[in-house]
Amino acid sequence: MQTLTSINRRFTIYYIYIVFITFVILLLSCNKSSHIATINNNTTINNTSKTTMTNEKLLLTCDSFSVYISDNSLLSFKRIFKYNNGRGNINGISVRAANIVGVGKVSPTGLVGGYRYCIASKDNGNTFWVSSDLLSEDFTALNSVWINNENCIIGGDSMRTMKTAILQLSNNTLIPTFTGAPPFANAQSTILDIKFVNDLHGYEVGFFYDANKSYGLIYETNDGGATWHNKITNIIDTPFFSLYIIDDNNLIVGTNNKNGFSILKSYDGGCTWYNKYSQVASSSNGVNRIVLSNAVGIAVAGSGELVRTEDYGETWQPVALNTTYNIYGCCFNNGNFYIVGASGLFMVSSDGGKTWSNVNSNLPSNITYNNIISINQ
Repeated sequence: MQTLTSINRRFTIYYIYIVFITFVILLLSCNKSSHIATINNNTTINNTSKTTMTNEKLLLTCDSFSVYISDNSLLSFKRIFKYNNGRGNINGISVRAANIVGVGKVSPTGLVGGYRYCIASKDNGNTFWVSSDLLSEDFTALNSVWINNENCIIGGDSMRTMKTAILQLSNNTLIPTFTGAPPFANAQSTILDIKFVNDLHGYEVGFFYDANKSYGLIYETNDGGATWHNKITNIIDTPFFSLYIIDDNNLIVGTNNKNGFSILKSYDGGCTWYNKYSQVASSSNGVNRIVLSNAVGIAVAGSGELVRTEDYGETWQPVALNTTYNIYGCCFNNGNFYIVGASGLFMVSSDGGKTWSNVNSNLPSNITYNNIISINQ
């Protein structure tokens, strides 16, 4: 008779043999499945997800009334436009498909005052045309622009908004159609930023002065800019400088006040506002630009001041930068945030705005960059 020990030994051997055969069968099955999947999909299966990068470039405007565009490296730039009739700023710029429109003010050499200019291109900046002095003499600046479907919405001072077809020319001059709110009696009023949710629904923000007080203003359109109606309540001593639209109802504005700047948020399309952040700034500049990528975003102001959010603007935290230059523009491009400003300031962050470094590009370092946007080509 077999002993109990020999029986256990034989059972152990059989068990190990069965486990080994099962492992081999499973391994061959996995390799076969992987091979079939590779052939059927004409691709290699990889469990590591990768972010798809689009072919986006950077477009910068500066105080010599010039426009620069980057190559795909985002480090090498070429100037694609310069207007030689005096000095000026391109404050607002917008891109849609191959259309580029910029607006600003030029002060011609030897003349007092300024002229309101619009530059536009239908071929991604390969060629530009210039329309001069779009507004009447009581206007001093064009501040903001938005390309909406086949129309261009432009905001300026005296609370004027004009809507016109892109590149519609008459004797090489753009013919504006004024829409929206009439100008206030007080000339110290302006529209500073325009954004749209879609081709029909959009907002514009600005401010006006009345009895030594400044009021933030926000207007809404539901017909592509043909008509506008006032949405503001009683925000006093808080001019609205910049706007970011999350969706139809959730809006963020950057402001300027007596002691610095603040960031407000609305959940009902601009009817009511809640203060989400306030900072005593070292300069009187307000929040010049706001940009978000999903929940993460930044807002920039004067004297090197930058704050960031990770929750769609519910809370904001200041970020220390190694600069005191005014920051005028910011954008998001292929996973990075960029900022530009005075004295050639050009910085990048690859970690959601937590840390920043200078961009080593071939751009001039002795001029002020007023705006930066990302364009898809």
